[in-house]
Amino acid sequence: IPLVYAGTEQAFRQLHGRLDPEGGDLPADPDNRADQFAGAFQPSVPTPGDAYDQEAPGYRFMRALADLRKAYPALRRGEQYARWSDPNGAGIYAFSRIHDGQEVVVVMNTAAESRSAEMWVDAGITPAGTALEDALSPAYRLDARGAGGGSKVSVAVPPYGVRVLVRSSR
Repeated sequence: IPLVYAGTEQAFRQLHGRLDPEGGDLPADPDNRADQFAGAFQPSVPTPGDAYDQEAPGYRFMRALADLRKAYPALRRGEQYARWSDPNGAGIYAFSRIHDGQEVVVVMNTAAESRSAEMWVDAGITPAGTALEDALSPAYRLDARGAGGGSKVSVAVPPYGVRVLVRSSR
């Protein structure tokens, strides 16, 4: 289940740039919940005015992810299968979520430069010739290809980017 801390969608940052351990003699960072709304309730460092912006890039991105999760049941209920993990550290990590005959392939790039990888997909659901598109950026399209009796896809991902590949609607 996705977990997003209040303020993440507004790109709020902690002073230390990380979550401090909580509990015992290590209390939570007092700035880990900055105010988003102007008003009398000020539990931490107050923000100047109303900081809740539904047009903020982070908010729009999180909204898009929530919409995808709602649109594709595989992202909510599917079995998860690792498809690729960069063996050298930062880079591509990919997995499929499969539910009720639907495969969604999520490919993340944790590196500061563009990366690509070729990975297996479920040949029964995503056979060779199946057109896939990035649900976050539909202009990015690719076709699954046959390989060794199965199906593979080759995916390129921008720095710190993510692709959510679904069967093309076109």
